[in-house]
Amino acid sequence: MIIRSYDDWINKKTVRYLELAVDEAKMSRCNVRVGAILVNKNRIISCGYNSIKTHPKIELYKNFRINNKGQFIGKASCHAEFMAVRNIDHLELRKSVLYVARLRRDDSLAPAVPCSMCMKLLSDSEIMEIRCT
Repeated sequence: MIIRSYDDWINKKTVRYLELAVDEAKMSRCNVRVGAILVNKNRIISCGYNSIKTHPKIELYKNFRINNKGQFIGKASCHAEFMAVRNIDHLELRKSVLYVARLRRDDSLAPAVPCSMCMKLLSDSEIMEIRCT
């Protein structure tokens, strides 16, 4: 799996996917607003944004929520990355690119590196590439 930051992959073709990820992030009611778009063969197959609600599958990955001191971080919410991949067939995920955008309170872009829980989920899903703002 390749993780690329905004400066490494930006071009005219992928700007549209980033704009859609930003639109997804705007739908979030969380303090940290993140949106994700999953693309396979230039076709959007799923999207998601972070939510306060939880999901039963998130329980499989909650143990990966650890801070830099090795301490467990509380209850996991549904992150945008999880919401985008949760119902997609594994074979489709293997050839997909995930675009992730994070918004600040003033709607400007912020760095959107997936957390340790999401990285485990994305690694298990074998997504080809993650492109983050």
